[in-house]
Amino acid sequence: MFDAMIALYRGLPNRMRERLQGFLSCIASGDMPLIVHCAAGKDRTGFAIAVLLLALGVPRETVIEDYLLTNQVSDFEHFIRTRKDTGLGLADARHPLLAMPEELRRVLLSAHTDFLGAALEQIDREFGGLDAYVERVLEITPKVRDRILANLLE
Repeated sequence: MFDAMIALYRGLPNRMRERLQGFLSCIASGDMPLIVHCAAGKDRTGFAIAVLLLALGVPRETVIEDYLLTNQVSDFEHFIRTRKDTGLGLADARHPLLAMPEELRRVLLSAHTDFLGAALEQIDREFGGLDAYVERVLEITPKVRDRILANLLE
């Protein structure tokens, strides 16, 4: 399960390209407030927020610390067990996540330094770093990035 999570995170920089473009473009154009979410709020959301924070100049160590706060405030098992009649496909205790062995579920439902690290290492390896990823892959020019900074920090 740990290796599967590493692989998942390695794929996020490419799989989330269009969503991140839209997310950052909304901020640049002032279309806020906005909500960033996914089913559990730790993998895709954690990666998106990490990219944003890094683009704002927040140190990588601080970004990883922020991501790891998920482990202190999230009870994913409770979330799954209480989502009856929501249309999320998490209807009962027979849900596959709850049927999985606890040691696998614990890895799947946790935020781990190595997970986010795998995504950031993929960006470094494949694109030459976050700045190149933001500019070339996400197509966020320095001018647009300046607007993001202004809209969030000033």
